[in-house]
Amino acid sequence: MPITRIGNEAPYTFNQLGWIADGGTVTDGNAVQAGLDRDGNDGVDPNSEAVSATRNFAFAYDPFDPNTNTGEAPIPGTQTYPGSAFQQGIVTQLFYMCNWYHDETYRLGFTEAAHNFQNVNFTGQGVGGDRVRAEGQDSSGTNNANFSTAADGIRGRMQMYVFTGPSPDIDGSLDADVVIHEHTHGLSNRLHGNSSGLFNDMSRGMGEGWSDFYGMSMLSQASDPLDGIYTTGAYVTYNWFQAPGFVNNSYYGIRRFPYAVKTSVGGPNSRPHNPLPPPR
Repeated sequence: MPITRIGNEAPYTFNQLGWIADGGTVTDGNAVQAGLDRDGNDGVDPNSEAVSATRNFAFAYDPFDPNTNTGEAPIPGTQTYPGSAFQQGIVTQLFYMCNWYHDETYRLGFTEAAHNFQNVNFTGQGVGGDRVRAEGQDSSGTNNANFSTAADGIRGRMQMYVFTGPSPDIDGSLDADVVIHEHTHGLSNRLHGNSSGLFNDMSRGMGEGWSDFYGMSMLSQASDPLDGIYTTGAYVTYNWFQAPGFVNNSYYGIRRFPYAVKTSVGGPNSRPHNPLPPPR
């Protein structure tokens, strides 16, 4: 069902400019600029944001097989700007998730004083001018995603790639789990030494765990079973492994094992779903 958001509804009244400032018609706002990065130059391509003169960002596309309903590939043979309906759809989703993440973590304390990502800092604390660059279908790679974080006042960069599975290709911008994971790298880096504290292998490993945790917790629902089996990146790894009868990677995702309590057994060889020892 359609979702209507301005961005400053309660309890988000701290967003004085909303998600898109008055008069804006593209996916560019105070917290996030989302667009494509197809031209080979680092950054959101000019005029590549999703656009709507009425600010009704609704685009028809199939997230699993774009060719079926719309007749267009995820990446068109000839790139135009603004992008295809599929591309504007995935940019809209990326913009939505990044803004939602900004608002929810702001409520949890990731504010201007904590070095968050905003173009205009309403409180006068921290340094502005650093809204996130969310780059969909980034042409610098495939089958991955990343978030580059510099000190407060320098824009964070999220690069979301296309996952080149057997068929069809999967767009990373549509996996909310991965988007939240990457955005949390920006959060955890800014909270540790203003982006100077997480560089050795151990701290980077903790960052991976924190990012997985945020993805699972922010997307969880009250009805989710406590002893359930949860993974990271199930959507982007769809159909990646073509063993006989194996068509979906929602068990492993991008990790060696799913997240599950130790007493939850039933994994391979009747072992716990997560047999790894706890950290010491």
